[in-house]
Amino acid sequence: MPISRSFGYDRGKPIDRYYIENFLQLNAADIHGRVLEIGDNSYTMHFGGAHVVKSDVLHVDSDNPDATIIGDLSQPGVLPSNAFDCIILTQTLHLIFDMSAAVAALAEALKPGG
Repeated sequence: MPISRSFGYDRGKPIDRYYIENFLQLNAADIHGRVLEIGDNSYTMHFGGAHVVKSDVLHVDSDNPDATIIGDLSQPGVLPSNAFDCIILTQTLHLIFDMSAAVAALAEALKPGG
């Protein structure tokens, strides 16, 4: 049985979230324009707010009601090319078998300077 079924949130703020949120706060000026986030867009809206023109959510499961893009990040063609000003990717890469393909797809999806 797991220690916590809610990823530790029932025990307070997980320490990794402290560092993730501090990083996003320090780099909030970069969260603007069209933004892609994985799973939901909570960090996009919290740290980008009114500077976000369009928010997309990538999820592998079509049952996710927040998802605007459905697919496996490591598969070619899932993400549009040169489309995003910012990509927020937390707690994701370690779950992907072909990490190199996923990083290549993310780089391809970023606009120049994104």
